[in-house]
Amino acid sequence: MPHVGAIVTSQNLTNTASFLPPDIIGWEKRNTVLMHPETMAKLHVSPRGPCWLTNIDANCNKSAANAQCVTVWPCDEVKEMHIFFQKARVCVKYRLIVVGIENIKNVSTIQLHPSSGRHFLPIYAKKHFCDYMAVYLSNGYLGISVPVHVYYYGQEHSFEIVLSETEMLKMLKISSDLSSVMLLRPKLDCTYHVVDNTAAATSSSPLTFEEFGGAENAKKEIEEALIKPLKVGKEACSVILSGYTGCGKTLFLRIIQEYLRDKALWLSKREFEDFLENGAVNYDQKMALLVDDFDNMKQYNEKLCNFMDTYTNFSFVLAVRNVEAIGLPLRGRFPCEVELLVPSLPERMEILRLLLKRKQLKLSSSEELIKDIAQKSHGYTGGDLKAVVHRVCANFESTGDKNELFHCFDIALKRVRPTGIRQFVLQVPDVNWEDIGGNRELKMKIEQAILWPYRYPEIFERFASKPPSGILLYGPPGCSKTLIARAIASQSHMNFLAVKGPELFSKWVGESERAVRELFRRARQVAPAIIFFDEIDAVGANRGNRSESHVGERVLTQLLTELDGLEEKGDVLVLAATNRPDRLDSALLRPGRFNLTIHVPLPDEETRLEILRIRLNQMKVSVDLDVEDIGRRTKGFSGAEVVELCDQAVREALLENRDADKLEFRHFHQALNEIMPRTPNWLLSIYKEFKGGAN
Repeated sequence: MPHVGAIVTSQNLTNTASFLPPDIIGWEKRNTVLMHPETMAKLHVSPRGPCWLTNIDANCNKSAANAQCVTVWPCDEVKEMHIFFQKARVCVKYRLIVVGIENIKNVSTIQLHPSSGRHFLPIYAKKHFCDYMAVYLSNGYLGISVPVHVYYYGQEHSFEIVLSETEMLKMLKISSDLSSVMLLRPKLDCTYHVVDNTAAATSSSPLTFEEFGGAENAKKEIEEALIKPLKVGKEACSVILSGYTGCGKTLFLRIIQEYLRDKALWLSKREFEDFLENGAVNYDQKMALLVDDFDNMKQYNEKLCNFMDTYTNFSFVLAVRNVEAIGLPLRGRFPCEVELLVPSLPERMEILRLLLKRKQLKLSSSEELIKDIAQKSHGYTGGDLKAVVHRVCANFESTGDKNELFHCFDIALKRVRPTGIRQFVLQVPDVNWEDIGGNRELKMKIEQAILWPYRYPEIFERFASKPPSGILLYGPPGCSKTLIARAIASQSHMNFLAVKGPELFSKWVGESERAVRELFRRARQVAPAIIFFDEIDAVGANRGNRSESHVGERVLTQLLTELDGLEEKGDVLVLAATNRPDRLDSALLRPGRFNLTIHVPLPDEETRLEILRIRLNQMKVSVDLDVEDIGRRTKGFSGAEVVELCDQAVREALLENRDADKLEFRHFHQALNEIMPRTPNWLLSIYKEFKGGAN
């Protein structure tokens, strides 16, 4: 029978589980393609029949190494000559080849070994794992040159089928074309054996810490506390490995496993429970037990404490998201705590180099590209950067066009939110200093205080001077204090965490203080960072003037503790803004806390003119419009009121004529009757009296 094939296009489909057969499990569930019945009839393929599926875009490569075996199931919701496959990208063309019955061999025994780069795990020798594989791979079709993926307790285990050279030649027939490749069909009573290919694996490149970008301190700590002692048979420390999701805890554990090989054992949740019960009796050598995602196993805390007290030849490595969530009795048994921080700028560059190398994205401008992406990706973890690169590779056409690649990365960075500052992230627009009218001396003062210490650290080292750790912006409402903060966030390329004062308050006892601690803890993890407190007077109000509950006092006390640096802030700058500096508690303004206060005043005439020109450049105005006259008439206006004046002029023009195509001076004259300066003199006098932080 000639082999039937077709070019099909992948499509999207929702609620796919309802279209699959009710008894579908394991391999078949992950490798079933949904297809319209008419298409199945044209291809002469029956339900649950096997086919080869290969991406036609990959130079129409039809070899088994680039294909995957699937089964077909009818679905009326799929278009004709289309397919739905959960592993396929949408709107991509695939070559589908129906496998004839003569190319299917029923087998009662299958021997496998771990895929290249994977180690033989002790669990592979267990009967219950082989029994699980028998159920998982039932109704499956296994290709000779195609990896066999088995998902066991959430982890993927990859294997290759072991055949002798004679068997391989028989199965492949004459060529390696898909039409000649045989498929293995496990019988109902098929047995599975996993053999150890450690000797063969040693010839492949091992997974090392060089494949993990950044985290040099963490690598050194793990090597000194765990890897080196175990390699020479000495007692090693138990380690808590902590870090946010995406910081590389799982990869770190796999590298440890690679270094220690037979002296390390990876335990899933079920295996961990079994091991605590009776698994230790089978091991008398010193070894490391690796446990990922321990956050979901806290119910075993007491058992683990008892186990560690009884068996001293084991060193545990627990990967957790938040080390503070581990109870003190258990935490005290771990002398070594290693934290994987959100990567810094140089570390992000190193991670991007590794990711681009693996994806084989080679450009002459790669270093320029890497630096540009790293500067734009503050707060991104390694997992976030991997997701960004994955999105780019899915959409980038390999033309070598630098501008196209930069554009793809810009889009991907907007789609992937940074894990490191997700809770407090400020959606910062691309604001430049030029977008803020006037105030040149003010801008220079802010730039010198905030940006210079990171751009020119040698200047401060020369004078043994420390940059300010806290800066307070104060002035009337609408004078661009928040806009200045946004410009700093955009121009500094530092991690920027923003929070409004009232957002920290909670009705639950202790939650408000915890929110302050968490904010500073996260800032330390993503340092260098700026914490921006908008409306700081809501948190830092004078304790003598409070008439409400004691929540505000507790929050202020916690804030003072963090600012004091009882726990070092590291490269963390605290920036705050307020309209009422007179309401702030004097303790906030002492040296070491907010030791630099910057007045952001009402704009002078020159600044108002610049604000007007920036705003009017975006509008259609009469060529003879006297902008300087408008600037003189807006004395006492805040920057926001000047912008509002322009918007009111637009409304006046549209009231006069809906078809108006430009603004005339009379429209601004009418708007000046509607928009008035709203900053009272008594508030301005407060700013005059507020000298150098004294109130």
